[in-house]
Amino acid sequence: NNGGYEALKAQAISARSYAANSMQLSNTPASQVYGGYSSEDSRSNKAVEETAGLLVKQNGKPVQTFYHSTSGGRTANVGDVWTYPHSYLLSVEDKFEHTTAPAWLQNWNYTISTSTLLSQFGVDKNAELYEFIAHPKGANGEIGSVTIKTSAGEVTKSGNENDIRRLFPTGDEKYYGYLLSNWFTATVNQQIKNLFVQQTAGPVKLAAVKGQKVRTTGGTITLSSDNAKVQTSSGLVSTQAVESVTLKGKGWGHRIGMSQYGAYAYSKQGWTAEQILTHYFSNTTVSK
Repeated sequence: NNGGYEALKAQAISARSYAANSMQLSNTPASQVYGGYSSEDSRSNKAVEETAGLLVKQNGKPVQTFYHSTSGGRTANVGDVWTYPHSYLLSVEDKFEHTTAPAWLQNWNYTISTSTLLSQFGVDKNAELYEFIAHPKGANGEIGSVTIKTSAGEVTKSGNENDIRRLFPTGDEKYYGYLLSNWFTATVNQQIKNLFVQQTAGPVKLAAVKGQKVRTTGGTITLSSDNAKVQTSSGLVSTQAVESVTLKGKGWGHRIGMSQYGAYAYSKQGWTAEQILTHYFSNTTVSK
């Protein structure tokens, strides 16, 4: 194989096409991080020179060639994570990306505390969190909105992939301190509250709710779950409290267009820069 050089050429052409469509560029992740002349690499400079003038085009015009770090095995449809529809930014398989991308970018997980969730959703910090629901929007399961149900009411936050990712601060500054992508599933972590039953000898702490017998108007029943509601003078109270929510996901970035680790993997499989680009950008050609 070519050891990845064709991926550098693909990146050069992609960056050039992106620049041709952008009114403003920066040296931040909003465009592509650039560390200045001293950070340049002879291999990437050679790739730029060898592809001089080449652009990714559709109907003879340069297209907006978005790229990202890691797709997690499949890129996203642009309409599933952003608002504008482009027929060349469709979900495609990243067949070999797992051979080059770090494992923690392919499959990651972060646990977010209840207190953080309440704060991020603008709910009183003393409220109880009852439910956390992530609503898939994309064809692959990308999340488009999240609902939390609490003792202080129900709140839903929605938006594009960047809005969703910023709802969940991770503290991991290596990845800008928020969730790596909006392609994730959620697991709610619960614990039984400190529950006591009043007996003749005094209150007795319950280790579990499941299996306890409760007298109702219809007779005595046995609770089948630790999650139940108890009527108190102040209303219904849940027997379980949500401690945290664990988010398990894939990829890093918006996952639109070309995966840089994926391009590297395809290059190592012998693909040319043109083959890589026309794979990630559907219905396009590469020419001057």
